[in-house]
Amino acid sequence: MWLTIQKALNTLTDPKKRRYYDSTLPFDDSLPVVGSWKTDEEFYAMFDEVFERNSMWATKKPAPRIGNADTSSSDL
Repeated sequence: MWLTIQKALNTLTDPKKRRYYDSTLPFDDSLPVVGSWKTDEEFYAMFDEVFERNSMWATKKPAPRIGNADTSSSDL
């Protein structure tokens, strides 16, 4: 049991090994259906979920969020 925990720790703390491990996980590339949002707020809420769900794949941590209608690109 100790060796299993040690191997997991080594994998999770080494960026290269972690990236390799993460690449074996399923990737959800689904997007909201066009027109399924009626307001800007709904658009940002829906796509924020997409950004959050896929942030594990980002090389820059923490991964930038989509923001909202008032967010400038320099804030991201």
